[in-house]
Amino acid sequence: MAERRKEENVHDDQNAMAVVPHLPNLVIHHILGYLPTKLAIHTSFLSKNWLGIWSLLPVIDLQEEGNDGDEFNMVEHTKFTNFLVRYLELRDKDSPLEKLRLHMRSPYADMTVLESVKELDICLMNLYYYFPHNVLNAKTITALSLECVRIKATEERISFPSLKTISLNGVEFGQKSTLFMSLISRSPSIEHISVNSCYGLTVLPDKLLTFTSSSLKSLEVSRCEYSIKVTAANLESFTLLASEHEEIAEVTLDRCRNLKHINIHAGCLDSLDLLGCHDSMKATIDVPGLRFLSFNGYMKHHIIEKTRNLHKGGIVAVRDRKPTFESSWKHFSTLSYFLEKGYGSCYASIRLIVYDPEVWTFPKDFRKICSPPLPLLTKLQVDIVNYPTEKIDSEFWDSLRWMAPKAIWNPGYCPNNL
Repeated sequence: MAERRKEENVHDDQNAMAVVPHLPNLVIHHILGYLPTKLAIHTSFLSKNWLGIWSLLPVIDLQEEGNDGDEFNMVEHTKFTNFLVRYLELRDKDSPLEKLRLHMRSPYADMTVLESVKELDICLMNLYYYFPHNVLNAKTITALSLECVRIKATEERISFPSLKTISLNGVEFGQKSTLFMSLISRSPSIEHISVNSCYGLTVLPDKLLTFTSSSLKSLEVSRCEYSIKVTAANLESFTLLASEHEEIAEVTLDRCRNLKHINIHAGCLDSLDLLGCHDSMKATIDVPGLRFLSFNGYMKHHIIEKTRNLHKGGIVAVRDRKPTFESSWKHFSTLSYFLEKGYGSCYASIRLIVYDPEVWTFPKDFRKICSPPLPLLTKLQVDIVNYPTEKIDSEFWDSLRWMAPKAIWNPGYCPNNL
């Protein structure tokens, strides 16, 4: 009888090998790294070659069953927690842990495992919990994703020297706390920041988020009622998403000379400053409630959706070069379209900073067949930057009169430091 069972076991192993070919442990290890942890453990039943390899994996990926809003089930939660505890007990302690993704309904008490991890993703589906302060000085973390957690104010120094990516969703910082700004400013390697529906990011009444970083490449802010100022020379992408009920006083992108993509959808953004826009930038800007627009850079044919009520006015400084004969019509069509969309609704005052009058001198033929881009404007301040007055052609002044036919304009001069 024993011999027969032995033969059956050998036969079963041979069948398993026929279905699952023999693979080197390194290959199996690589395959399991792409699977959720529970599924990786189940692969131990495939054959003896796969047995126990899950305990060596550098990734823990566990998610408690259920969705946000589902009724809390203590029995199922206890099962999940027991499984997590048992898994951590059996896991090979000598194998480095590179990534931990833990989505559950309430926190697991022992979070000492977080201190050495490189990529950390924590989400509490139904219940906020206080994030452990010992992790706020983790030197190894390169990617941090937090959802539905609280972070208490602390006098401990925050430092993430290796952090490159941070994603915060529904994170609540302590009252009168500067934790968020400290977190950003003390992450010298940060490249990607995403903030969604977070609270307590600044100390009230200050509602200004300042991002100053030489390493930052992308910034995404959504559903947060804060003014934003970004000074980041290497920033490539900026996204702001806000509903029509979320009031934002001001957004400033200053000297972001490598900026390639701007995506702004904000119904109640009051003031927008785009300073130092690159000529290769692509932008989608939909801000129907905008009241002040300042632009300094290279214009694009379709950089902004049409404003409706720009009654606080704005500033325009176009840095495009003088058009050639071949590019003349395209240049002035783009300039007219840009002014009409961005400033056409303005009836108050616009300050025009001119680096080269020829860039603003619309040809007579163009003026004959096209409508003025600033028909409502009542006041135009023209500041010419370091340009000899004797070289300014009368056609330039005629062009300004056509451009804003109702405006009382005042010429002036300013130094080339803008």
